[in-house]
Amino acid sequence: MVEELHVRNLALIEELSLEFDLGLNVITGETGAGKSMIVDALMLALGERGGMEWVREQAEKATVDAAFRLNDTQRQQAEALGIAVEEDGGLVLHREVTSSGRSTARANGIPVGLATLRQLQRHLVDFCGQHQQQRLLDPVEHVAFLDAFIGDEAAQERQRVRKYYEAIAETQAELQKLEEQSRQRERELDLIAYECAEIEHVAPQPGEDEALLEEREALRHVQERLLRFREAFVHLYEGENGLPTAYDELAAAAAALSTIGSFDPEAASWAQEANELAMRVEELAHSLRQHADQISSDPSRLAEVEERLASIERLKHKYGATIPDILAYAQARREEGERLQHLEDEAIALRKRCAHLLDDYRQADTVLSQLRHQAAPLFSAEVEKHLQALHMSNSRVTVAFEPIKRGLEIDHQIVSPSGSETIRFLLAANAGEPPRPLERVASGGELSRLILALKVTIHTMGEVDTLVFDEVDTGVAGRSGQALAEKLASLARHQQVLCVTHLPQIAAMGNLHISVAKIQSGGRTQTKAIHLEGSQRVEELARMLGGAKVTQLTRQSAQEMLTLAAGLRNG
Repeated sequence: MVEELHVRNLALIEELSLEFDLGLNVITGETGAGKSMIVDALMLALGERGGMEWVREQAEKATVDAAFRLNDTQRQQAEALGIAVEEDGGLVLHREVTSSGRSTARANGIPVGLATLRQLQRHLVDFCGQHQQQRLLDPVEHVAFLDAFIGDEAAQERQRVRKYYEAIAETQAELQKLEEQSRQRERELDLIAYECAEIEHVAPQPGEDEALLEEREALRHVQERLLRFREAFVHLYEGENGLPTAYDELAAAAAALSTIGSFDPEAASWAQEANELAMRVEELAHSLRQHADQISSDPSRLAEVEERLASIERLKHKYGATIPDILAYAQARREEGERLQHLEDEAIALRKRCAHLLDDYRQADTVLSQLRHQAAPLFSAEVEKHLQALHMSNSRVTVAFEPIKRGLEIDHQIVSPSGSETIRFLLAANAGEPPRPLERVASGGELSRLILALKVTIHTMGEVDTLVFDEVDTGVAGRSGQALAEKLASLARHQQVLCVTHLPQIAAMGNLHISVAKIQSGGRTQTKAIHLEGSQRVEELARMLGGAKVTQLTRQSAQEMLTLAAGLRNG
């Protein structure tokens, strides 16, 4: 159950703190006062989306703190979602939305995702507002009510149906993709063959491009290299224009020193050293000549290298930045070609898999359908019983089954996540009338009472222990309003009920009464809420009964309503 709600800077609410109780908690106030903002705040705490428009003008952020007391089952469900709960079942949900649109949430101080909170919401609170009345006109929503009435058995079978449906849908998507590939297979195989042949024709080897670049650089400078080797050889050994070479000079130096070597031992040593240098120069000169003779000056080799590099460069441009990338691409394309050759085998396997899944789906769907057909008369009878208490005693509710028309068609059968049947509620609001679709016969007041009857049917002693009704009394007045109030009070004996209402009959029936008003302070408008007791509650009911002018007579009527309501609650 919801125990407390603290709101700051949310729309017109500057600051608001409310405590809730067991039983029927009613929220009243003038139209536009901000009653529904309390419901919105609770929904925000439970993971509903909220943007910067929720933040009060001139505020940096809006915050909502909602305190819950969970029963053992709810505690297990929360912990299964990874949410830590206090030993006594306490859980505080904190939600913050900034003026920039950033949103965060915490559960007992630990960050939690909004999707997780929305999952938790289904176990804690059931919200029912005017929008759900409109949803009730859509038959797609009807199956959820019947399945909720059946309970865990239907939930398990529906989960199986959904599991097989999702597997079928996934398999069909793969098969469709495969069939599209099959239509393009021949074209793709031709392209693969062309690309692989182009790469294989060039047959580049790892590191080849680098070696070719070095060779090309060398080939581009053959003449200059030959010229420089020739110059070095001339200076070292051959000579030119009668000029002495390095060899000549060293030989002359050695001869000069040797003439004095007989009487100057050091000169003899230097003469030998000069002679050795001359011999080394001669050896160097011959080495240069041999190397120059080995240099090829064949222009055709340069052309071959240039052409080879160009071929490799074309492959790089198309298939990869490096030769290893090109070779890896070729391997991948060969493997893709092999896969395409076996597409039909894959398609056959997928069709078989889909057939098996469809058999499983049909079995689960048959069990689910049987459960629904068996429960439908009991469900109708239960709803009609509650409608009688809501002054619709002649109403008859029929659960009609039809083959589903929207979904995924497989093997001439349409399948959907909720089964192969459409469930539609038909209503005969008056005696002697045939049952017709809700959208054709139900008035606003009848829809309000029908939605309450449905909620009572599926929630009495149910898992969710808090029900929130936001102005579900639309179109209801008089005796019907009193019946609606008594039914809400009856429901509140088993579960906590929060009800935003304009009906004084419902307000009088509340165990706890909260009044919401819009006031102006400091030139700004804000929403305030207070818990009403005693005479305050009488005044509020008198306002609801008499409008703007409250008289002694309306006060007496309000007091009488409260007295009667207390007797009905206690009885």
